[in-house]
Amino acid sequence: MKRLASSTVRILLAVLALGALTIAQRTPETPGEIARAVADGRARADEIVIKFRPGTTAAEESDARAWVNAQRSELLRANGAGETELATVRPGMALENVVALLNQNPAVEYAEPNWIYTHQATSNDPSFVNGSLWGMYGSQTTPANPWGSNAAAAWAAGFTGSSNVIVGVIDEGIDYHHPDLAANIWTNPFEIPGNGIDDDHNGYIDDVHGWDFVHNDNSIYDGTSSTLDVDAHGTHVSGTIGGVGNNAVGVAGVNWTVQIISGKFLGPSGGTTANAIKAVDYLTDLKTRHNLNIVATNNSWGGGGYSQGLHDAIIRAANAGILFIAAAGNSNLNNDASNSYPSNYNTAIGTSTQAAAAYDSVIAVAAVCGTVTSYCSAAGNRASFSSFGATTVDLGAPGVGIISTTPQNTYSSYSGTSMATPHVTGAAALYASKNPGATAAQIKAAILSSATQTPTASLAGKTVTGGRLNVGILLGGGGPPPPPPAPGAPTNLSGSASGATVSLTWNAASNATSYKVLRSTTTGGPYTQLASGVTALSYHDTVPASGTYFYVTQGVNTTGTGPNSNEATVSVVIPPPPPLPGAPTNLSAGASGATVTLTWGAASNATSYKVLRSTTSGGPYTQIASGVAALTYADTLAASGTYFYITQGVNNVGTGPNSNQASVAVVVAPPSGPPAPTNLVVTPGVKQLTVSWNASAGVLGYRVYRCATNCTSPTASFTRVTSLTQTSWVNTGLTTGATFYYYVIAVASGEQVSGPSSIGFGTAQ
Repeated sequence: MKRLASSTVRILLAVLALGALTIAQRTPETPGEIARAVADGRARADEIVIKFRPGTTAAEESDARAWVNAQRSELLRANGAGETELATVRPGMALENVVALLNQNPAVEYAEPNWIYTHQATSNDPSFVNGSLWGMYGSQTTPANPWGSNAAAAWAAGFTGSSNVIVGVIDEGIDYHHPDLAANIWTNPFEIPGNGIDDDHNGYIDDVHGWDFVHNDNSIYDGTSSTLDVDAHGTHVSGTIGGVGNNAVGVAGVNWTVQIISGKFLGPSGGTTANAIKAVDYLTDLKTRHNLNIVATNNSWGGGGYSQGLHDAIIRAANAGILFIAAAGNSNLNNDASNSYPSNYNTAIGTSTQAAAAYDSVIAVAAVCGTVTSYCSAAGNRASFSSFGATTVDLGAPGVGIISTTPQNTYSSYSGTSMATPHVTGAAALYASKNPGATAAQIKAAILSSATQTPTASLAGKTVTGGRLNVGILLGGGGPPPPPPAPGAPTNLSGSASGATVSLTWNAASNATSYKVLRSTTTGGPYTQLASGVTALSYHDTVPASGTYFYVTQGVNTTGTGPNSNEATVSVVIPPPPPLPGAPTNLSAGASGATVTLTWGAASNATSYKVLRSTTSGGPYTQIASGVAALTYADTLAASGTYFYITQGVNNVGTGPNSNQASVAVVVAPPSGPPAPTNLVVTPGVKQLTVSWNASAGVLGYRVYRCATNCTSPTASFTRVTSLTQTSWVNTGLTTGATFYYYVIAVASGEQVSGPSSIGFGTAQ
């Protein structure tokens, strides 16, 4: 058990001694979490709390204790609803195993560790205690630094993280053996390590702790004793997010407990857009398919121009509820005028291939100093290298002289917006641990609204919030934040019309976090509000009729709504709509196998067509296509039969009448399976048999079947023993002299299978 600080008071809370303390309900800990809790001194290794089911007899209770060789040490509660007791566990018994066994016993309502609670949390990690870890301090913490993230105030309030919260580090790899990281590295519960099989079917074999997209393997750490710089950046970032706290070792991260997944895409020569996309999508897939609680990714990297593919991937992640927290860049540039990616991506803006998300998941982070350094002439200044942007960079965070974990059990001091970013990622994870129902949009809003604006003069007008990260305020441990100044007025509002659409643009209002758009048909108002919460500096309005319209915009923040912008006047002329389309003519249909080809004559005033199908003459019809611009359409059917079709013309007024009905008889040939594997050979070996065969063309994989009797026909008692993609398989672990019979089938797309190969047999040596 690791030692707690001597000033820390340990309180063992039994069921009857909870008093005013309320413990939120949560999912029971996994065996691994219980083992870590014991190792970290957060649970007693030799005690367990047991609650028996109502009506359980004394003999049944005794049998349950005997099952795990435990002995009652104290009766905590005895009533008609079942007894609750504290029991002592035999020395040498792993607590996580005792918990698991007792929770399977029918006499037991639940069994759980005897947790160790403290009245306040602080860190006894050397770099925290000696004043080096300034990025975690606040103005009221001990040690103190008013320019730190104030994470220590959140710890003191009892918020140190949760293993139910997961973040992805898209960066270099991570030294997952580091003593300050090992307990917080994610292990894939859907993979069986080392079996060479993609157990969770995500395309990555044995992705136990994440994936190395640089080398396309599962080794997320490639550093050696002679190359400590390899994967140092990713390891350093991870320590700030989730260095194990209060373990008397090294540093403490914003989260003492969290799970970190490595999406390694940066190598010695940097990383590529393609690998960045794969890393983002890898984490999105883990969340959407397995419902993992991945709340954010840390992206301490940049360079290169705009990539729609990467933008699309970030939007997909946003739709899955994953924040994309990114470094603003180290070029001392105004990102409002000079784009810096990936921090300048905005998921509330869609692309031609990906619709916009309902919110902007990107948080862009600048770097601030804690003391006077070569990068700062005064403590609290924005670092001289840090990029900024009143509308594109959200807030600042500690980014100069940041000590964190580096490979081979070392610690190093780095500077950069790369170091500021994981403070914010850690804050997102810590907030999610306290507020498990919070959405990604709510987490972002909480981080930005809790940013400290004063006295951070160096960020005023340089970031969206004008402030810096304050984890203590975010988690309720640092007092209420001062309100920001009221917004100024937006400037240079202008508008133009195209048909019924009015496009407005304006310049940013000082201190505004969003905007309202208002419209009137009279100059000077009164105005009617059209929209609020607009985060862009543009808006599109669709007006109901021709005429002259007058617009103003207003800036908004948590303090309130600012004054009107200048008024923009726009004259709108809406052309009369065209008439409804006529009916398409001369619809005809012909079939070739499963494909029906339709042709028809144009409908008057139609700009596109709908195609509808039925299995009954006269309908009802089901629409199978819309937006068809040609006068022909090909429909592929799954089954034989007689089908009936009509088409309809469409324009922006509506849909016209039906065409004539065309009928066609379709005969769909049944699908054929792939060819069977050939030349099956069984080669004996020492306590093993190797089965090999020739490949079948156009297949996805193979299934191997085995029989232990004299099996001369596939109809005999064969059992499938494996599925694989290669053309050989070694049956190991056999007994000398054992004889087995085998055959193989091929599997193609759509789960079509071949007939069996020939049967082969062999005898293990």
